Amino acid sequence: MLPLGVSYNGKTRKYTSLIQFIGSLSEWDTAEEAFEEYKVLKKADILIVVAKYKENIPDYIYDRLLTVEVKQY
Repeated sequence: MLPLGVSYNGKTRKYTSLIQFIGSLSEWDTAEEAFEEYKVLKKADILIVVAKYKENIPDYIYDRLLTVEVKQY
């Protein structure tokens, strides 16, 4: 089972992280490396959306979204 946001390319034998609105990211030798990239960029993606909709989000949800931890599974 691959970590969240990671796919395997059989042709290149590399792992890639993928974020829906950004697309495929770098290729890595291991799934763990690809997940680390996914985790950093997914957190940034969440923060961008939170900032964009801050005025429409209740404070308690806004505060919780700022502390979201992205986990592998």
